[in-house]
Amino acid sequence: MTMTGVPAESLPCFIPYDVGRRNNQIEGEPAAWQFRLVLISGPNGVGKDTLINAMMSNVADDGPTLRRIPRTTSRLPRPGEEDGIDYRFRTEEEIVADADRYLGITRYPGNDCIYALDRADYEGLEDGCIGISTAGIEFIGTLRSMYPAARSIYILPPSVPALAARLRGRGRSEATFKNRLTAGLNDWMRAQSMNGLFDLQLTNNSLHLALMEFAIFILGQEEGDKVCQRYRSRT
Repeated sequence: MTMTGVPAESLPCFIPYDVGRRNNQIEGEPAAWQFRLVLISGPNGVGKDTLINAMMSNVADDGPTLRRIPRTTSRLPRPGEEDGIDYRFRTEEEIVADADRYLGITRYPGNDCIYALDRADYEGLEDGCIGISTAGIEFIGTLRSMYPAARSIYILPPSVPALAARLRGRGRSEATFKNRLTAGLNDWMRAQSMNGLFDLQLTNNSLHLALMEFAIFILGQEEGDKVCQRYRSRT
């Protein structure tokens, strides 16, 4: 049994993404960074925003144009987060009152806030631009049906204790910590059962190694390598 009471043998073990499929374009499939939307999901605390920020801050000036699609949330900003860049920060009352503008609104288990996806952000992607969006697993299927050429990534923690340590490091109450950890494990197991929903399952054990796989998958080998080289030179 794990520390949360979930049997260890029931925890997800994804089959790795077919690297040959990624590097050798399938007929009719968009080449790397020709698709316009990348959807990123994973348990709370797994490092989704960290990977996105590391890639976007290290894309070459003459590289592809990336646009972060911020979710709308009723939670308070964390240090360093900017309204309209990382998230759009609104009160719960404001979000619910303007519900028609959103593709969906959800409250994740263990959270005392809600999240929403603004329809206009997805309908307004410019030609030649790649939209990068985090989304809960319940929205991935809907977004992929709207954008068949979209690609999706599920970020995995290296282990249950590692995920627990990351969540505990956010300084929430013990009850909130336990709720979020349980919700994260449930999300992880739910993703396992959805065959074909995610094109890449990536374990965020080392930021450098995870960034390499992440950037190459989205940008292709050449542009992904440039991102990793710039990241190494700055750290």
